[in-house]
Amino acid sequence: MQLEELREYRSQARAVAGGDKGKDKEKERLNRLVAGRGDRHKDNRGPHFTRYIPLRVNRGRILDEALSGDLISLPRRVASPENADRLRTCQYH
Repeated sequence: MQLEELREYRSQARAVAGGDKGKDKEKERLNRLVAGRGDRHKDNRGPHFTRYIPLRVNRGRILDEALSGDLISLPRRVASPENADRLRTCQYH
């Protein structure tokens, strides 16, 4: 409510200072802001880039380097399900 009152006050002050031209500009700016809000938070976002550089080493080595350089930390281990095959695991799962 206070924001609406502030906007109204600003638009009135601009109208007094610059005639109706300032009021039209304020309306256009507010319309752009309101229209842009719906586009900001989309649930279905695609990839940021269309092409990625292929990895030249395996992911295990990349993760080892990241761990040794303190870029990432290991997450807390989660208990495996009882029917899981314990022979088929990797270092990071």
